[in-house]
Amino acid sequence: MLDSLYYFKLNPIVGVKTIADVGSGGGFPGIPLAIYFPSITITLIDSVAKKCGYLCDVVAKLGLANVQVLNARAESLSGKRYGLITARAVSSVAQMLAWTSSISSGRWLFYKGTNLVDELAEADIAIKNGGYVHEIMRVEEPFTRTYLYIHR
Repeated sequence: MLDSLYYFKLNPIVGVKTIADVGSGGGFPGIPLAIYFPSITITLIDSVAKKCGYLCDVVAKLGLANVQVLNARAESLSGKRYGLITARAVSSVAQMLAWTSSISSGRWLFYKGTNLVDELAEADIAIKNGGYVHEIMRVEEPFTRTYLYIHR
């Protein structure tokens, strides 16, 4: 839970009204974000129907009116833009940018492990061509996590 919110404790988000949590699976970071930010609309996206069923149950039991669950692949979505895209343990940075660029307003927060150097090298062209910059925040205590924030 702390891992889902820690970045935002140190880096408040400004101007974001919608978040898409891609590959939401068990609901992290999307569910904690929905609780922490009740005024932000959170969309939990997962391609596995069984996981979406679980997410719908959790959302209903917690009474989270600001959450919707989509059983879809991010790359198949169109017509909707999200203020921030989050993803934890889904795919490489380059692949996530490719899958979500059509639904992003230009901000991503990826929850990564220790080996980010190779992923950033692979995504470098997409980041530069999009006019984006990236910021890395590494946490060692009270848990281990690397956050990658990509934005204009």
